[in-house]
Amino acid sequence: MKFYAFTTWLLVVALGFVKFSITGGVLSLLPIIYSQYWFVAPFLLVLVLSPCLNKLLLAFTDKQRKWYFALLLAIELVLPLIFAKTVSSNLGAFVLFYSIGAQLRYLPELENKLMRYNKGLTIAGFGLAIASILLLDIVTPVLGFTANLSMHFIGRFSILPIIGALGLFLLFSKMNITSTIINLLAQSAFAVYLISENPNVYPWFWKRVFDNIDYFNTSYMIGVALLQCAIVFVTCITIDMLYKRLQKLIEFRHR
Repeated sequence: MKFYAFTTWLLVVALGFVKFSITGGVLSLLPIIYSQYWFVAPFLLVLVLSPCLNKLLLAFTDKQRKWYFALLLAIELVLPLIFAKTVSSNLGAFVLFYSIGAQLRYLPELENKLMRYNKGLTIAGFGLAIASILLLDIVTPVLGFTANLSMHFIGRFSILPIIGALGLFLLFSKMNITSTIINLLAQSAFAVYLISENPNVYPWFWKRVFDNIDYFNTSYMIGVALLQCAIVFVTCITIDMLYKRLQKLIEFRHR
């Protein structure tokens, strides 16, 4: 992670996109403090907390477990849909996701039960999310609300995409993927996030190069967005694979 943060900073400074500063160099070595890397901090914290969470989940009675998940679901997924300000947080959401995964592991009967509905959960979650966008896009202008409300049920960690994600997780958890290409792409997936969301890249890359707002009200907005995602994905994965190849060559020469 530090490699991508620091080398990307060096590159954008060399290209003149960002002014050189000692502070910028030092901060690039501490990428976890950047808001663009919001995913990393709670992810690492959950890893640290995982032993305690495991003990807690194993010690729960059925009643306590239900209250635990009901409280987390309400705080992280339900209340944010109703109120603008809540006590929800990225860490709380990650604790919820980890707890769901842990329960599926500790309770095979629950996993087997949900496994029967993996396709249904996937279709229902993402289908309802898309339907909510279309419906709110029609209704909100009539009611005089802002058009941004059409994305209300798919923002942050909204419950509909989470239902779809759970279905996908169950679907892929039982798959034995042997494709070399797919496995190579999967290994570089995190690098796509680290490179494209780099705080030194984000301001000019997403606002100057790939400014989707220019296509917001056009009929081909979705096509443009998908094309941009494909370009970013391929570019970042290529960079990551080249880095890994270079790293192996350096390690081989210094044996």
